[in-house]
Amino acid sequence: MKDNVDGNASNLRDTFLLAERDYVRELLKNDGIRRLIHECRQQPSELLFKTAQSIVDSVEAGQVPDELMERVEQQLIVLFAAIQDKVLEKNLVLVPDMEESHSKSR
Repeated sequence: MKDNVDGNASNLRDTFLLAERDYVRELLKNDGIRRLIHECRQQPSELLFKTAQSIVDSVEAGQVPDELMERVEQQLIVLFAAIQDKVLEKNLVLVPDMEESHSKSR
C-alpha cells in the first residue's frame, strides 16, 4: 500500500535502513522475511510507522533486553521496509493548441 506521505516516517525509515543496510541485505535473502514484508504492506503505512516508532521508543528507553535486540531489529526492518511512500501520478492531459483553437473560433 503506497500511502505514506509523512516526511518523519520516511526520514526515520531511510535513516534506519541505511544504517543497517548490510544486515538488511542479509535478511532480504530470507524468504520468510520477504513474505512478512509483503504481508505488512497490506497495512496502512501510518499503522506500520506507529508500531515501529513505539518499538524505537522502547529501545531508546532501555526497555528491551539485550537478548531480544536482534529480534527487535528484524521487526523494525520488516516494518520500515513495508512502508512505501505515496507516489504522485502524473497524467498527461492533451491541451488543444492555442493557435488552432483561436483560428477555429474566427
